[in-house]
Amino acid sequence: MKKLLTIEQGQIGFFYRSKIDVRCPKTRSDIQRFYLLLLPDKAAKGRLLVVGKKRLPQIIKGKSKSTEREWSLVSAVAKPERLGDLLRPEKYRTDTKGERTVGEAIPAGEGRYAIFIKEDDDSSMLVYELKSPKIPGHAQKE
Repeated sequence: MKKLLTIEQGQIGFFYRSKIDVRCPKTRSDIQRFYLLLLPDKAAKGRLLVVGKKRLPQIIKGKSKSTEREWSLVSAVAKPERLGDLLRPEKYRTDTKGERTVGEAIPAGEGRYAIFIKEDDDSSMLVYELKSPKIPGHAQKE
């Protein structure tokens, strides 16, 4: 059996940003971006990741791991304050619609995470425990 080595642990935050002109997103199609914010315990800088399919792999009860593969992109590495700034509303201008505002990223959950690697292999795993909300709602299930 391959031994797992913990290479990092810390706080994790889940955020989503609605599409422009969508005030109350109801489905994933109303979401512009889904983010993971990783703040390691023993590092001055954290990471902001954009999740490509706007959702995490499905957790299937009774199975030890998901067979789904998702992708994410590390969009920023910075001090926590700077990463927080990247989640604030942004204004920009277009030729056709004038000034537009991208809404603030909305928190969907927070908890603790760890990144493990297998001792004899190059694969890594991100695991997390959701601390808030205590009872998953629509955003966490979608």
